[in-house]
Amino acid sequence: MDVARLPEQGGCAPRSKRGSPVFGQKTVRGMLANRFYIGDIVYKGDIVAAGLHEPVIARDLLQSVQDVRKKRR
Repeated sequence: MDVARLPEQGGCAPRSKRGSPVFGQKTVRGMLANRFYIGDIVYKGDIVAAGLHEPVIARDLLQSVQDVRKKRR
């Protein structure tokens, strides 16, 4: 599965100046490390509130990704 194509399938498109049709590896990595996408509001590394926005990534998926990234370091 090409993870970079998943946002596109969900109706999101990258804002690429180079015309890339998919999100880049760096962008996807940032999304999977950013707690905002699971609905948390973070300030200086601390969760300060639950966001009013709908989460884009499931909390358990983000945790699984973090576990895999930690093992690969």
